[in-house]
Amino acid sequence: MAIGWRRYKGNASDMIAAARELRQQEAPAPDRELAGMLATMNAALVTGRQSEAEARLRLGAYVQRLREWPRDVVAEVLHAWPDRNKYWPAWAELRAELERVARPRRTLIADLEWAAATLEPERRAELPMFALKRL
Repeated sequence: MAIGWRRYKGNASDMIAAARELRQQEAPAPDRELAGMLATMNAALVTGRQSEAEARLRLGAYVQRLREWPRDVVAEVLHAWPDRNKYWPAWAELRAELERVARPRRTLIADLEWAAATLEPERRAELPMFALKRL
């Protein structure tokens, strides 16, 4: 991790504010936008023969799963996929790439929240419950 909380010289309030700002970037894209990103990726890949119903089913399944990921992470992964791959990704492949791209920010958020709760325990009520599991 390039920036760790141990090297950060702020106080708990600053860390909580930074974590909240980073957490806002975790918002997913709307379904319509996800479908558009998938369609753009699909146009650049070799696809096997499939009926229109199969294509819609696959698109719907991927949109549903991509709702759990931040908009910018999904956009980056789907935009870059055709540059490194020839075929449509299996969900496991795509999820692995999404996790790789999302990990640095999610780690930083967790570290900031944990550090804030450690430095000023009275501020714990301001943090999400999963941030406190590490304490």
